[in-house]
Amino acid sequence: MYRRASPHTIEGGDKAPPKYLAHTTIIQSSGSGKSRLVDEAADTIFTIPCNIREEDQDGAWPHADTDARVLLMRLGTETVESKVHCNYLRYLQALFQCTDMALEKIIEQYSQETHKSLASYWRGYLARDNNRKALYEHVGKTVVSISVCP
Repeated sequence: MYRRASPHTIEGGDKAPPKYLAHTTIIQSSGSGKSRLVDEAADTIFTIPCNIREEDQDGAWPHADTDARVLLMRLGTETVESKVHCNYLRYLQALFQCTDMALEKIIEQYSQETHKSLASYWRGYLARDNNRKALYEHVGKTVVSISVCP
């Protein structure tokens, strides 16, 4: 996935890729705009959004990614901590594989060359035609095909 997106991550495309990845943790009370913040940032920073709250929260935005939440809860039911960690790594591997496959399809239609424009295009793609739900459904199907942890 990084190789597919990397020509679009650096202006000009001929510079060496960064040696680090930016990430952050957002902690705040319910209703304070965390999801809105992530959505707005996704317009300029390539983001794989995942909202794992329960679906029945009134007025909550964006809608919950129910398939992701159910799968993560199921993968976390092991009694041995190392197996739980391994299951979550399997989930992340499946998420990145499925994102890479989706990127492969949309990059063919994509003509811009900046990270910001790719991020914005990806954000719009996930917002259209149930693509975000389809991504997490695909992750659920893919994670079972990844070899079980030792």
